[in-house]
Amino acid sequence: MALTPVDFLGMLKDGGLSRDFAFRVNGISIGGDKITENDSLYAKAAAVPGRNIDNMVAYSYGQEFNLGGAVRYQDAASYPIEFWCDAGGAVRGKLEGMSKSQFDWGKQTAGSPDTQNVIILKQLDNGTQYTLYGAEIRDIGPINYMIDGTAEVVTFTTTFAYQYYD
Repeated sequence: MALTPVDFLGMLKDGGLSRDFAFRVNGISIGGDKITENDSLYAKAAAVPGRNIDNMVAYSYGQEFNLGGAVRYQDAASYPIEFWCDAGGAVRGKLEGMSKSQFDWGKQTAGSPDTQNVIILKQLDNGTQYTLYGAEIRDIGPINYMIDGTAEVVTFTTTFAYQYYD
């Protein structure tokens, strides 16, 4: 059945549509260190990750059956979150500490994926929460300052890897 303009307007009135600003990163916990919304966690951009189930074809008596195979999480190896940089650099400093707790050549430490390492994402319009488990930091991007800047708030991107999400 096609969606009529009246149906569409009724849908907007009843529940609305999700907006691009109705989302936040509520917390990050890696290696025992935590960043919460009380720590000036200003995430500018992040995405609800995608999920894909591989198709496996099985044959029986000439009939082809499509069965679910492995689950793949889109961007699980390279999940970016863009942060606004607070003036004191507190969030970036905590992210750098988390990164060093996972792997630091100078201290000969290296970690393995830990399901206690999480990133918590929350959709504000409906309260849906996503928890990314086994989170690890892969890259903390640069902060670009300019002598002839426009007084815009600077940002940096941190790229994480994760194992799965609920």
